[in-house]
Amino acid sequence: MMIRQAIEMTGNIFLVNIGVNSSHSAKSPIFSDRTFELLPIPENSSVVSDSSRTYADLPAYNAEYSELTHFLPKNWENKHCHNDPDLESFTYGDNCDRVPKAFGLRSVKEGDFLFFLARLEYYKADLFTGIAGFYLVGYLVIESVYKSLYQKPSADVLSIIEKNAHVQRALDNSIFWDGFWVFRGSPQSQRLKFAVPFTLEFASQVLRQANGSPWVASFKRSALQVIGSYTRTARCVINIDTDTGIAASNAWWRMVSEYT
Repeated sequence: MMIRQAIEMTGNIFLVNIGVNSSHSAKSPIFSDRTFELLPIPENSSVVSDSSRTYADLPAYNAEYSELTHFLPKNWENKHCHNDPDLESFTYGDNCDRVPKAFGLRSVKEGDFLFFLARLEYYKADLFTGIAGFYLVGYLVIESVYKSLYQKPSADVLSIIEKNAHVQRALDNSIFWDGFWVFRGSPQSQRLKFAVPFTLEFASQVLRQANGSPWVASFKRSALQVIGSYTRTARCVINIDTDTGIAASNAWWRMVSEYT
């Protein structure tokens, strides 16, 4: 799959770590051809609503497996999940007003890119192999941002974002109009067919910490632990308005194009 040619790659790049991770018993599989399935995190039991989806409700994208439940641990099939981002309706919701790890998304604007990073583990012969890595799995080309939703929006807005998990539970119970934000991607957004390896080597060369210094490896932690630490907070990782931003953006898109 080629990156959609119509994209003008001139926006800032934000990175959000999504999906199940090493703290969960479930794992998202990646296959030998770099196709993959993405398992979202479990839904918090305190916010489960009538419209909350279970893992059994989610489609599988790999033709070899008809159901996502094939990869689930026992007793997870009917567990409710927080299916966000929704890479079919191209929306992502977060509590940017009150959750510190989402504060960095407040500066997202039209034309920026919201990339999604996930921990995937190689799956072979119906078994997880224990070989895991971080991969880019999709992105939104931001078309609109709906901020601080404390009440049901207009019908026009609702028709655009109604499939998002935050919106769905708020429609079920108005108490959940709690100021969340929803980011809507244009039709140029996509769930990648082939996962793009996201290595510490690449990140150290191209990305910068919030204080402007490069990402650094650690002798005390694995590369996965370092990447997980740096991406715990969603934020802008490439600002094209800085001295190094254009070069970093070009390197980023070269990497994505190379693998897709």
